[in-house]
Amino acid sequence: MTGRDIVDGMTDSHSKAEIERQFLLEESEELAEILRTNPGVTIRQGYLSLDSKNEIRVREYGGSWWLTCKGGSGLERLETEVKLAKEQFDALWPLTVGKRIFKNRHSFAQASFVFEIDIYSGELEGLRSVEVEFPSREASETFIAPSWFGREVTYDEAYKNKNLACHGVPR
Repeated sequence: MTGRDIVDGMTDSHSKAEIERQFLLEESEELAEILRTNPGVTIRQGYLSLDSKNEIRVREYGGSWWLTCKGGSGLERLETEVKLAKEQFDALWPLTVGKRIFKNRHSFAQASFVFEIDIYSGELEGLRSVEVEFPSREASETFIAPSWFGREVTYDEAYKNKNLACHGVPR
């Protein structure tokens, strides 16, 4: 498969502004109950290109394969996703050596918000985080985190997946 074959096969795509906050999680009864009642989906993702504000990654998620470009940093970023065929993902995956993460994602809705809990494995074993997506900046600013959420790391670049993939868990 050539690079041209990969690009020619890209048919399903979408772009959106992504507004989300991220928090670290510690062990708690609430977290244990959520993990027990919400089966997770295994994710493997690797980065093809990175700089301080932009990233291009591939992700396998629940039997789907995606090429994602993200621009910006902090609370609000632009995200464009393109659905890939498995063969396209497989052709790009070797280019991500040394820039990969593996995690299990548990998603659930509560009080009109979608929470995505990530339980990392491999070199990031022990790291747990939750992301909350918002329809607007205003909604993100008025959100009150539940008591079982830990420290907020939305603006801490060390906890962005691209940096976790390259540098591991921050000290």
